[in-house]
Amino acid sequence: MTVAVLDTGVQPHLAMLEKNIARLDLVNESSVTLTNEHAWHGTAVASIIAGNSPDLRGLAPSAGILSIKVMGNDGTGNTFTLARGIIEAADRGARVINICMGTYSSSQLLEDAVNYAVQKGVAIVASAGNDGVEGVSYPARYDGVIAVSGVDASERHVYFANRGPQVDLAAPAVGVGAAWDEDRQALFSGTSAAAPFVSGALAWLMAANPAMSAEEATRLLYQYANDSVTPGRDEEVGEGILNVRRVRERGQKGIYDVGLAPLEVSAPPAGERFVTVSIMAQNRGTEPLSTFDMRIEAGQEAESAVFYNVGAGQSVRREKRLDAKLLEREPITVLVSVSIRGMPDAYPADNQKSSTISARK
Repeated sequence: MTVAVLDTGVQPHLAMLEKNIARLDLVNESSVTLTNEHAWHGTAVASIIAGNSPDLRGLAPSAGILSIKVMGNDGTGNTFTLARGIIEAADRGARVINICMGTYSSSQLLEDAVNYAVQKGVAIVASAGNDGVEGVSYPARYDGVIAVSGVDASERHVYFANRGPQVDLAAPAVGVGAAWDEDRQALFSGTSAAAPFVSGALAWLMAANPAMSAEEATRLLYQYANDSVTPGRDEEVGEGILNVRRVRERGQKGIYDVGLAPLEVSAPPAGERFVTVSIMAQNRGTEPLSTFDMRIEAGQEAESAVFYNVGAGQSVRREKRLDAKLLEREPITVLVSVSIRGMPDAYPADNQKSSTISARK
């Protein structure tokens, strides 16, 4: 399985197998120059896909990396070179193309290159952009490209990640461990860190299932993504947050798992005094949940809810209203927990969420 990384070039690094890396330089700069500010970028991206060391292991550690240098060491590039890189990657047998660069201007040449690769059965993954704006950058914006936004460790959409109806998935984008220059490691943030999670997941999935097409693999990532804040597709995380474990375990019987999304707090509409806390729980296992319980604690108050017959992958919602006048006096911590009635939860780490809420006059 070959993944093309269209970036600043991939440097040799102890975290990756050098024999699994092929290089093509379309910028005519050295791919291993260590002295420039952005030379590490492609290496960090590649390590999330194919890192192969005990302390830095990628999602597809046996994948081959085709490093196509389309950006200079200063971190800039152009649509012509990017389009050429996409065509080269498709013609050289890459099954997945990872792109962590973008522009807010469409280019017919770039769109044609994307269409060429997609028609050859290549999965193209691109970062949504880091400007915190409404509108995904190109090429992530094109049809056929998987546009990846970012979340933090609490599964909340991060402020700098672009949003919009073109977002397809989200993945970790804050403090991701990655390879750096001179065999060092560092914490990597941005949608450039999120996109290679999706590329690595696709490479792993298609390598494990050689007859699976890129389209089929992509549908599985969408189907088994975690809902975040709202059920179904939204403009911040698209189809949801990548969950490779759920994809891996999709055919296994007897997995019972309920998880909570981050709590969402909505300010009261004009003329009203109640703050609304939206709570969403999702069946993330492989079996229907006949009954699970939810407990909501808000300051000194507590209430319970029971949900019945929640199918695998299905999400349910509950709301808690808080008096804004009380919040003006002191903050209130809302603590929510869920449990499956009569059996243990296979993955209990996401069974509890909390948020401290305050209001000012």
